[in-house]
Amino acid sequence: MPPFEPRTGSRAAADQTLVRRVRAGEQSAFGVIVTRYERQLSRFATQLVLNPTDAEDVVQDAFLRAYLALRRDDRPVQLAPWLHTITRNCAIDLVRRPRHGPLPDELSGRMTVNGEAETRERMGAVVSALASLPARQREPLVLHVLADQPYAQIARDSELSVSAVKALISRARTQLRADALRDAA
Repeated sequence: MPPFEPRTGSRAAADQTLVRRVRAGEQSAFGVIVTRYERQLSRFATQLVLNPTDAEDVVQDAFLRAYLALRRDDRPVQLAPWLHTITRNCAIDLVRRPRHGPLPDELSGRMTVNGEAETRERMGAVVSALASLPARQREPLVLHVLADQPYAQIARDSELSVSAVKALISRARTQLRADALRDAA
């Protein structure tokens, strides 16, 4: 077992120990955080930006921002949801960033230029809709639907009951549906 994880206690407690050590200047503790969350955040970012190469950039940027933020101040963080929020924000930044450059030599038989533009537009709408939700609803929804985390893990990491997590996710879905119907009208 790595020296950073207590032998008893939850993942959240282990994460808090890692956060304290990073803030104390132990760079190896941040390496443990990267190892623990990189795969999860990569899957999450890929679902947001739809491109594994861009997702890699998003995750690297997210870890850089997280490291700088941890070293900058002592605000309390719940590591897993906080890292997902940073990753989501980096993905939003990437999606909003104008893309300039040559078109690929060959377009996929399934995707046309218009189709790709529509996909990007829909993705931008989804990201905007998610961003409009209150953070308390958005984070559990994103973690469950996009990061494929079970209710129990989200509840444990956010220090809520499973039923509270389910209720927050249900409210978020209801709000997204209502917003979509309003926008379609």
